[in-house]
Amino acid sequence: LDARGRTEASLPEAAAAPEAAEPAGRSMRLLLVEDEPLIAMAASDMIGELGHEVVEAATAKAALQELDRQRFDCILLDLGLPDGRGDDLAETILSRWPEQRIVIVSGYDPDAVSHLQQISERILFLK
Repeated sequence: LDARGRTEASLPEAAAAPEAAEPAGRSMRLLLVEDEPLIAMAASDMIGELGHEVVEAATAKAALQELDRQRFDCILLDLGLPDGRGDDLAETILSRWPEQRIVIVSGYDPDAVSHLQQISERILFLK
């Protein structure tokens, strides 16, 4: 019995424990380029719970090494990296892999990187 005297069977369905979300569509392989460990961990966990595979890289150099080893459906890219600027990394990636999709996830002003969208339609900016 609960605090109101109801049995578990009489609880409304909305009160039942939520089930894990089933991934919609196919699973994706994502490269997360983020140097802040807590942000990277939280993002990886959330994306993984949605059924996608996440590979983390904390630097521009590590991201390029991962891209040399394997292909990704999309790259989630922070702009502030310890060994370079994320917009420079995006340009390097697109020069080597022109079909690569990139989502820039950053608190930076979108106008500061608007030149990237002129380079490729494959770049999306999320603030």
